[in-house]
Amino acid sequence: MGDRQFGLQEAQNARSPTEKLVEKVAKWYTPLVVFGAATMATIPWAFGRDTGMHYFHTALVLLVVACPCALVISTPVTYVCGLAHAAQRGLLVKGGVYLETLGKIQTLCFDKTGTLTVGVFQLTELVSINGSTRDEALKLLLSIELESTHPMASAICLAAREEGATPYEMVEDFENLPGEGVSATVGTVAEREGAVLVGNRRMAERLGWPTGEAAVPAAWTAKAGTIGWLGLNGKCIATFCAMDSVRPEAAEAVTLLHKIGVRTVMLTGDNRASAQSIQHQVGLNDVHYELFPKDKMELVDQEKKGGSRVVAMVGDGVNDAPALAQADLGLAMGVTGTVVAMETADISLMDNDLRKLAQAVLLGRRVQRKILQNVVFSIGSKVCL
Repeated sequence: MGDRQFGLQEAQNARSPTEKLVEKVAKWYTPLVVFGAATMATIPWAFGRDTGMHYFHTALVLLVVACPCALVISTPVTYVCGLAHAAQRGLLVKGGVYLETLGKIQTLCFDKTGTLTVGVFQLTELVSINGSTRDEALKLLLSIELESTHPMASAICLAAREEGATPYEMVEDFENLPGEGVSATVGTVAEREGAVLVGNRRMAERLGWPTGEAAVPAAWTAKAGTIGWLGLNGKCIATFCAMDSVRPEAAEAVTLLHKIGVRTVMLTGDNRASAQSIQHQVGLNDVHYELFPKDKMELVDQEKKGGSRVVAMVGDGVNDAPALAQADLGLAMGVTGTVVAMETADISLMDNDLRKLAQAVLLGRRVQRKILQNVVFSIGSKVCL
């Protein structure tokens, strides 16, 4: 309940540029109208009672006609209606300023895992190398992945347990390696096995581990699987492949965005083959792969500078937080998203239906048009009267 109250307060305090402009105009407009009415209601009395009564009546009419109420409320009322409409459609928007930005989006950047894909992996392949055994590899993977929050970790743990693996008693010094993987020291109470590393191709190449077809069969990359490497005490002892599926509505969502003129880009830390496979299945305009969180942030910034685009970012994980903050508008997956992503983002999709992104953009454009209509009507009515 407290989080919801905080969100409502934040939404009320976030003011858009249009709302600030209207309030700034009203700040000067109102005193001028009051001064003019006061002048008309007082000075003409010096020229006689009839003249004074006539201009006093005119001053009252001026106050009624020139009252800035319609102009001042034209923007916030529209935002309240827009926020309520968005909430009914499963979009939690933190303020009217973000509704206005929604209507200006030209480029939408997507994270891959957990955003365009379901984020539910299945461990499909595992190859032991350098004299290690499958049982040993699964035991090490289970031990370290139990400490991880990556979507692939649960799939690895499930597969390891199904084959009868049990974790080591001791897991110490667990550490996330940004853009690469995780590391920890594992073993038993009596004996330490050593430092275990689990990560992607970038980590494998940095450590000089095998990345050719002997360690990673071509069939794995052809299936757009996510490839991982397992190492013990600096030596690679296994490679594995986990598969994730594209969200069923992702292709339709991207098509809807293209129809309303929004360009789509995917930013992922995954490998090239997997990224290009997702691009082909979904129909994205462009993809960038093998990225660190910092790289995602820099690419969002580049998109913003390219042709003065208004750029939004959609993500669900901790690694997406810098890019969500850097974008003009950040959107988080509300069901599977991390707390960090949801707190950083300006809008949350409460049911993870990507088709609502196009609806959100259209709602933002509708809000912009309605604000313009309200302002024009409020000013026009005063001029006519």
